[in-house]
Amino acid sequence: MNPNLKYSSIEELQDKAGFGDVSKNNVKQLLESSKKLISKARVEEKADEESAYINYFKFMELQSQILKRKEFKDDWKYFDGMYDVKKNQNAALKALDKLTVCLESKYQKKKAKQLASVDVTGKDPSLSEDVKPKKLVTQEKDPEVMTYKDLNTLISQKSTSFLLMDTRPEHDYQRSHLIHPYSMNIPAEILSSNYTASSIGKKLKLPFRSQWERRDSVDKLILLDWNSKKYEPGTAVTTLRTILNEWDRDKTYKCKPVILEGGFEMFRMAFPHRVSDPKYGMPANLKPDKNANIPNVSLDSVVFPKLDHDKAFLVTPSPSPKSSLAVSCGAVTVSKEVPEVKYPSLSDLKSDVPVVDRGTKPTSRSSSDDSAADSDSRDAFNNARLSGISQGMSRIDSASTIASTSSTTSLNKAILGSTNGSDISSTTFDTTNNDFSTFDRSSTFNSTAGDPATPKVPRIDRSQKASAEALYSRARTKLDLDGVIDVETKLADLSLDRRKENLNKEIEWRKLCQQRDNESSDQMREMLNQELEAMSKEIEQLTRDNQEKDAKEKQLMEELKSTKMELKRQATLQKDKEAREAEMIRKEEEKAKLGKELQDKRRERKRAEEERKKKQDQARKEEERRKAEALERRRQEEQNYRKERLKEEGSSSSKLRRSYSSPNIADMDQELGKVGYNVPVPKIDRGKKPSSIVKRDFAGVWGSTRRPGLTGLRNLGNTCYMNSILQCVSNTEPLVRYFITRDYENDLNRSSDTRGEIAIEFSALLTSLWANYKSISPTDMKAAAGRFKAEFSGRDQQDSHEFASKLLEWLHDDTNKIQNPSKMPEIEGSTMSDEEAGKRFWSSFLNRNQSIIVQLFYGLTKQTTVCIDCGARSVKFQEFYNLGLFIPNVNRINLTDCLRNYVKEHKIDSYKCEKCRNSGAVQKMEIVRLPPILIIHLERFYPDEQMFRSNEIKYRKKQNFVNFELTGLNLEEFVVNPDNKYKKFDLYAVSNHFGSLEGGHYTAYCHSNHFKRWYKYDDQDVTEIEPRNVESSAAYILFYSAVNSNTSLLPLGE
Repeated sequence: MNPNLKYSSIEELQDKAGFGDVSKNNVKQLLESSKKLISKARVEEKADEESAYINYFKFMELQSQILKRKEFKDDWKYFDGMYDVKKNQNAALKALDKLTVCLESKYQKKKAKQLASVDVTGKDPSLSEDVKPKKLVTQEKDPEVMTYKDLNTLISQKSTSFLLMDTRPEHDYQRSHLIHPYSMNIPAEILSSNYTASSIGKKLKLPFRSQWERRDSVDKLILLDWNSKKYEPGTAVTTLRTILNEWDRDKTYKCKPVILEGGFEMFRMAFPHRVSDPKYGMPANLKPDKNANIPNVSLDSVVFPKLDHDKAFLVTPSPSPKSSLAVSCGAVTVSKEVPEVKYPSLSDLKSDVPVVDRGTKPTSRSSSDDSAADSDSRDAFNNARLSGISQGMSRIDSASTIASTSSTTSLNKAILGSTNGSDISSTTFDTTNNDFSTFDRSSTFNSTAGDPATPKVPRIDRSQKASAEALYSRARTKLDLDGVIDVETKLADLSLDRRKENLNKEIEWRKLCQQRDNESSDQMREMLNQELEAMSKEIEQLTRDNQEKDAKEKQLMEELKSTKMELKRQATLQKDKEAREAEMIRKEEEKAKLGKELQDKRRERKRAEEERKKKQDQARKEEERRKAEALERRRQEEQNYRKERLKEEGSSSSKLRRSYSSPNIADMDQELGKVGYNVPVPKIDRGKKPSSIVKRDFAGVWGSTRRPGLTGLRNLGNTCYMNSILQCVSNTEPLVRYFITRDYENDLNRSSDTRGEIAIEFSALLTSLWANYKSISPTDMKAAAGRFKAEFSGRDQQDSHEFASKLLEWLHDDTNKIQNPSKMPEIEGSTMSDEEAGKRFWSSFLNRNQSIIVQLFYGLTKQTTVCIDCGARSVKFQEFYNLGLFIPNVNRINLTDCLRNYVKEHKIDSYKCEKCRNSGAVQKMEIVRLPPILIIHLERFYPDEQMFRSNEIKYRKKQNFVNFELTGLNLEEFVVNPDNKYKKFDLYAVSNHFGSLEGGHYTAYCHSNHFKRWYKYDDQDVTEIEPRNVESSAAYILFYSAVNSNTSLLPLGE
């Protein structure tokens, strides 16, 4: 590799890579030249990186011009197959990224070497003796600053999670931002040192609030603005850092927030393909004034050297600091005496100087003006660098069209030369006039003029057509056969146009009907109904007008017919007459056909309208009848039930009567006890009367038979995600017993975030689910969840895994016996064994978390990281209440294979060793302790970067089929702790997700220990299913239990 660098920056290389007008060259010539360019670049990549960069950059600029050509768009598959367009573009982009990093590093070293070549004595001869040169100090890397190269590495490796917090104004962020799913905008307008982190989250735009909530779960928080290099007082990034560090007490970050050095502007210049609009740069008012630090120099103080025409310069000027080494070695002598300068007199000049008349300049713009303008526009292009290239390249995959790049690229330097297909790689450039030596500029090229593929559509003004009476008057005036036939044809055209217009109205009306029927919003449906009524009136009016016109035209046609018959006898051109009559007949037939079709459409419209109204009436009557019957049936059942209970309790001495609006749980327990199933009975202390009664209305529908645990949940509007999780948790027997018997009241934590409300509502819901209802409405439970997490308050579809995680978190906080737990201490594992460190961590965790949720669902994992270079070892223990398993990209896989992938070693390139400061490590995850109830989350949803647009985060779903055991799942091989109590598990519930992100539905499959069967819970419908149907590609969350008749639940901590 050539160590001698010809240039000093990437910008100089880009300037060297310019070229001019290529409009006269066809696509094939441009592709041939680009092929030679990339071949030459690949050869030079190892020998001369600067030449390789120039050729790669020329190649990408040329490709941006090729993608705009219509010839290429029309036959892009052929050109891509012949010249590997997409493949070469990807290779060039990767090579440019690699060369940019390498060359920038070398340029920095070159500059440092030049600075180091200052005189070893530390004195600069060009300065006074009292001015000392600055000593070079190597600064250590600031841990709170991240360079743009480090950020690019994070994005490329995809192994470290991070959140980009952009504090630029909102309009700047919308114009251009980093293309990444975890980029968010926190504009400076909403930042203030008086705000807390929670108040900032409320001021954010809706798309960014979910990202703000996960700020403590990522590995890094990266702050940036336009161009800040470090935290400075008064800036938005400094204010945001203060808020995160000092006013976000509820969150614990994995590391301190770091600032992106040079901000968005530096990253945009270095990696333009990673921003949405590379051409949109920092506003001019924010850029520093380049002339601010330049002192004013007086021309009177300037001393010019004395010229000696015989000996040239007798005295060498004082060297710059960079050449002081030449002074010290004696190669150059410096004179401290400044001779007096004498200037020639103006009278000595010759008088034969030509006179130029500036007034005779041509008014048209010269080529030099064009060159200057081109130079200005090219400066804008250099700022954008490769803007639009990656956008245009990504559209090659489309089978229909290849769009040109979104940004308009100005390429004003010469490239190919003449139209004979000369090679760009061997062409020389003249940078003074931006013209190619062999390129003919005598003519201009217009890419749109004369294009035969562009059809010219005539503009039709129907208002200019003559009326029927005017046509008839013209025919009577002309009185020849051709004129009469021509008028008849035009009359037929008028009638045909009216039929077409009427038919189009009918088709448009039909489309609106379909749109109204498919519309789910009542407000939008009402608006469409109003539009349909208005259109119906317009169609009726148009029909009446056409009927009047048809009657007039029919009368005129009768008169024209008689006139035509008279003229036929005088006609001599029988052949032309027959042809015209045939044309008229054809149009008459088409008119009749259209008229028939119009009548059919009209009848169909009326029939559809009548049928729709009939169905609406029937549906309304059926709903009224069903409600009336349900009300009457419930009233009758309650009356009969009261009569029976009155007979049974007639001999009782108590004067109190039990309420019959809810089931008798004691009787239910007796009946179910006969078949060996023990339903938990709530504890009731009648000596303690409640101070207030909470009114709840589950709107329960009674079932015809007693079916404990088989109660459905009504859908309250996209709440199937909540219903699915509630049914799975409702079949967790130890948890159900704890809440139905009201044992939770002894542990209720009123100082939690929800003040115990979630636990209270959950207990009431479970009690109704285990009654004899056929279905109930979880209205109160949804309202309580929505009060403490806004995403659950609306009617939008949510993620069932997110709801399950939040529900367990709330229930743990509401039943935690340690009401105000302290922060977990740091466990130093270097002075003890891993086993002892794990026991200390688990003991410390249990001392602060004692609830039924921890006892049932919480386990322990160990993460071991070993540096590849020095072997330094880091161990981290972490509790968990569900295992998230990655699903590989295969059609079918077993659950145990996913678990083996979870515990195997993984290489992490982004890890930086604290000991040797080198990157790269091997990481392994191990399971130390399994809980009695194991929740396994199959990670089916993942972010897709190719679907990102604007600020939205797009996800895709994996539809892979994962096989899992219903009984006897042995996890002994995955646990490193031999004292682990729970090893074999049975499946008892599954939360399913059917469909995709655009439209999906959640259900639950649960196993009933009472009936020993599997049941499907689909909102309010509960039906039996076969065990073989439990496994499906829709399985999303699996609930396994190690507690059965042979094993019992161990106390907390054992």
